[in-house]
Amino acid sequence: MTRTTQLVTELNAYDQEVDACILVAHGDVLQIIQTAFQKWDGRYHRQLPHLDTAVLRPLHLSPQ
Repeated sequence: MTRTTQLVTELNAYDQEVDACILVAHGDVLQIIQTAFQKWDGRYHRQLPHLDTAVLRPLHLSPQ
């Protein structure tokens, strides 16, 4: 969780002019990033819907 959220933070600080960024990784890593955006413990990443190959899933920071 720490490494993935650090990457997203660095990408966000890199260029505020970019509207979108596509992250490519193994499903578990992407689901862990999604738990961070939802402010869940990363251990619960398997409770999210399974990611099929080449699926785009937008990430939005949860207000919680």
